This record gives sequence, C-alpha cells and structure tokens, in this order.
Amino acid sequence: MFPEHFPIATGTTSSPLAAVRRLIAIGGILWGVLRAHHVPQPVDEWMFLLIIAGWSLVWAGFAWVIYISLEPYMRKWWPHTLISWARLLAGRARDPLVGRDVLVGLLAGVVFVALLILRVEIYSRFGVPVRPLDQWYSLEAVRSIRYFLGLVIYFSLDTLNFALGALGTLLLLRVAVRSTWLSAAIWMVIVASLNLGGGGLAWDLPFGLALAGLVLAVLLRSGLVSAAVMLLYIDFMTRLPVTLDAGSWYIAMSVLTLVLVGAMTMYGFVVALAGQRAFVSS
Repeated sequence: MFPEHFPIATGTTSSPLAAVRRLIAIGGILWGVLRAHHVPQPVDEWMFLLIIAGWSLVWAGFAWVIYISLEPYMRKWWPHTLISWARLLAGRARDPLVGRDVLVGLLAGVVFVALLILRVEIYSRFGVPVRPLDQWYSLEAVRSIRYFLGLVIYFSLDTLNFALGALGTLLLLRVAVRSTWLSAAIWMVIVASLNLGGGGLAWDLPFGLALAGLVLAVLLRSGLVSAAVMLLYIDFMTRLPVTLDAGSWYIAMSVLTLVLVGAMTMYGFVVALAGQRAFVSS
C-alpha cells in the first residue's frame, strides 16, 4: 500500500529529482530572458546568458540538495507530505489528490492574505505605521506582458524553493532536537520573525506566529504541493497588480492576475472531482 500511494519509495527517486532540476534550471533561464533588456550585442547577450544560466544552476543545485536530504526523512516521519508532489512529478497531473491539494493551498492562501489585510486595518485604526508590501514587483509587472510573464515564472520557482527550504529547515530542527513539537515551535518562531516588521502593537508577535502556524499546518497536513500553491497565491495577490477598478490604467494586468488565480482554482476543482458531478440533484 505504501509504494502505491508514495511512488518515491519504490526506487524511482531519480526521475522526480531530475524533473525538479530541469524545471528550476529551465524556468530560471526563461525568467531571466523575459525580464532582461536585450541589446544587439552578441558578446553582451552571451555573457548575460552565462550569468543567468549560472544562477539557475545554483538554484537547481539548492533544490537538489534539499530534495535528496529531506526525502528519506520525510518518508520516515511525514510521508503524506510528498504524495501528491510525487504523483505530479510522475506526470499524473489529473490525479484527484493533486487537485485537492491545489484547492487546499488556494484556500490557505486566501486566509493568509486576509490576515495581512486585517493587520493593516487594525494598525491603521491605532495609528501605527505599517511597512508597506513590496511594490517593486508590481511596478515591473505593469511594464509589459513580457515582464509580467517573467515574474509569474519567477514567483513559481521562488515559492517552490521556499517550500522546499521550509521543509528542509523543519527536518533539520527535527533531527537536531528529536522532537516534532519542539522543532515545530522553533520553526514557527523563526518564520514569525520574517513576517514581522514596522509594527509595535503587543499582538504583533502572536500575529506573526499565527501566520507561521498556518504555513506549518499546510506543510504538515497537506504537503508540499499545497504549501507551494499557497505561497504562489500570496505572491500573486500581494506582488502583482490587482484592482477591480475598470478605469484603472493597469486593469489589463490585473485581469491577467485574476485569470491566473481563476485558472488554478478551476484546475483544482476539475481534477479533484475526477469526472464526478459537483452538484447532485435530489
């Protein structure tokens, strides 16, 4: 039963691992090519390709190291966290479990973004300045469709690496302290410190711990696919242009952002249903 639900355990580790390396390496080069300002100078273009290929290989190597180090321990302690990930890499993109985990990640992302908005609203009522969200990516995204697509690829790779890194860090803590609960608590404190900034209210630390707890719950309960989708949704809604004002000058890019989120949601529903009807008449 275990190998059937968790293909990595059957000795086919090399195939998913090779897929991860290719995905990150090719995606990194494509992202760099899309967002670069190209000039009709063959030497400059060649040097640029060498540099961006080098960085892509660095990130692919990082994912490779994390993956081969966490996979045996994940198979031992939390095997369910990589089931849908293994099926997705095996080409089973229409597996209902993959669709379910995509929907779980989207729902968690909605909760995460809602908490961010709630934090800003409460801070504004108390007159406490809050560090604004990073708008640099949004400004780059509205330059052209080429830059927009480049950022979509970048966010996809970045969230995957972050999810792998989060799992790797949690496993290192689990190995070091030999306690799941203690390692989870330490991990939450570390991640919570990354979510703090610009605030001075007494509940700022509990708020950061709540965000970290949400990420941890998704990682351990649903797995890598859900965590990556959640982080990708957060990036889309906080780092890409989003507005419902039809008269806004960047409404076209906003529509693209919402279309991407809608496509992810539709994919999750269709795949999770596995051909069954969503509503059954009585």
